[in-house]
Amino acid sequence: GRQSGSNLDPTRNTEVVAKVGSSSITIADVARIRENYAQMFGNRISLAQLGGNKRFLDGLISKQVVAQEAARLGLSASDAELADKIRKQFSDASGNFIGFDRYKESVTARYGDIEKFENDMRDEIAQEKLRAFVSASVNVSDSEVEEEYKRRNTSFDVSYVALTTDKVATKIQPSD
Repeated sequence: GRQSGSNLDPTRNTEVVAKVGSSSITIADVARIRENYAQMFGNRISLAQLGGNKRFLDGLISKQVVAQEAARLGLSASDAELADKIRKQFSDASGNFIGFDRYKESVTARYGDIEKFENDMRDEIAQEKLRAFVSASVNVSDSEVEEEYKRRNTSFDVSYVALTTDKVATKIQPSD
C-alpha cells in the first residue's frame, strides 16, 4: 500500500531519532527543518553544505536541552509573551497583526501545524530569556557560557536512538 515506510511523508514520520530528557525528536522534526532550509536557500546551497542531517539533529537536540533548562529555571514563555512575538512576526506593513486566519494559513503552509510552531516559538522565547539570564548573572563571552553550560550539563540525558545518520537520510529522502 501507499503507507509503506519509504513513501511515508517524512514530515509526518513520528519515528523517534533522539531523546532529550523526557522529550523526543522525530524524523518529522528533522525533515521539517530540512524543508525550511530548502525553502530559504532554494537550490543555491546543498543541505550537505549546511552539515546535513546530523547538524539539523544536533541543532534540535541543543534547542531541547536549552528549553528544558529554561523550564527548570522558571524562564518559560508566558502566553502573553508568545502572543506578543506572534503579533510582531505576523504583522502587515503598518504593523498590525494580519489576523488569525492568515496567520493560521501561513503557519500551516510552512510548519504543518500551529501547535508545533507555537511550541517552537515558546522555546525560542525561553532561549532568549535563558541567554539574558546567564549573561546578566555573569558578563562573559558566548563561548564561555557554552563551555560552562556543557561542563554543568554533561549529565544531560541525551540518547541517540540507534539510527545512523544514513538511515535518517533514507527516511527523509526516500530513494524512489
